[in-house]
Amino acid sequence: MKLKETYTNSLKLIAVLGILFLGISCQDEIPLETFDFETLLVVEATLTDVNEIQQIKLSQTVELNSQESAYIDNASVVVTASNGQSYSYTYDVDGVYVSTEAYAAQQDLTYTLTINVNGKTYTSSAQSLPATAQIDSVFVEPAVKNDVQGLQIFVNSTGSSDQVNYFRYEYDETYKVIAPSHSDQDIDIQNLDNTVNGFEYDIVITEREQEERVCYNTAPSFGIRISSTSNVTGASVNNVPVRFIANTDPIIRERYSILVKQYSQSIEANSFYRILNDFGNLESFLSQNQPGFVVGNINNEADEDENIIGFFEVASYTESRIFFNYEDFNLTRPDYFFECEEILLSYNDNSAQDGDRNERNFIIQLVNSDLYTLVNFQFPEVTLVRPECGDCTTIANSNEIPEFWEE
Repeated sequence: MKLKETYTNSLKLIAVLGILFLGISCQDEIPLETFDFETLLVVEATLTDVNEIQQIKLSQTVELNSQESAYIDNASVVVTASNGQSYSYTYDVDGVYVSTEAYAAQQDLTYTLTINVNGKTYTSSAQSLPATAQIDSVFVEPAVKNDVQGLQIFVNSTGSSDQVNYFRYEYDETYKVIAPSHSDQDIDIQNLDNTVNGFEYDIVITEREQEERVCYNTAPSFGIRISSTSNVTGASVNNVPVRFIANTDPIIRERYSILVKQYSQSIEANSFYRILNDFGNLESFLSQNQPGFVVGNINNEADEDENIIGFFEVASYTESRIFFNYEDFNLTRPDYFFECEEILLSYNDNSAQDGDRNERNFIIQLVNSDLYTLVNFQFPEVTLVRPECGDCTTIANSNEIPEFWEE
């Protein structure tokens, strides 16, 4: 299971806000220094009912410009079920602890998180698995948000009919990137010689060793999206907005997919996230009514007054994925991520006395500095473009087709 990046980003924000609340009053300008700094434990922990290697992330708040690592790598982490079964976690990387075995939260059991670090013991309150719920559908409709034309992605969900259901949503979005000025060849400068007639060199063309025309970029959601059935009739929540994409956003230029993740929560977890979301509103933070520290469900056994940021959550998990193209909504194809002006240079232009730049020298500068990549070469002319326009790997995180991808 991937770390929940939404929770991570929100907790980072709360950590900063918590520090600011400790020593900085609300003002128009906030100086880049800290006062009465307090190191706070930050816990990111969601246990789901999916049988897999579970993850917990531990970090700490650090002062601005500090060289100290925010990650905690020396903790003992255990989750204990009410039937006596315990699950140990080992350190992996970047503050992430992974369970030594795959397991899933079960109904009719409660779970408690215990963390031992630096001589302190932190324990969560016992958490149980909420009733399971399903995503009925994920769909897209044209919409306007803040006067911007775009596409709104919604989710419909159904929970248990005999109780109020609380939901939290995250997503991973994946979109195809096709470099518009791609070449299957690379350019290299060899045998460079500074002669009395200026620089002379060989232009060597080689085949590119990897796929650099078509890539796929996957990015997690940011922010908090929660809903509940408390204000609706029945067990379903409909038309919950999870993602808005402007018509001009290049992520829908080729093909787009979104994986919507739903966590069925307890009322306590939902309340924590709701308050967390209020903190994430900059206008709320800068208002005169600052809400104070966000209280989670984890405490220092020896010092109940110690502030800890985070919540140990047990949640029922489900997900649903959809694909779409901009043509499905009769939209104009969005522009590419960057301006892709191609530069035509000639090796034979070896002088700047004509009032123009010395193009032979300029080729060396652009190629050797990796500022531009090859589009075309027909000696003596070389056509170059910025790498983002000719090599998709410079802006996307994979040049391999994802296993789930559908055209």
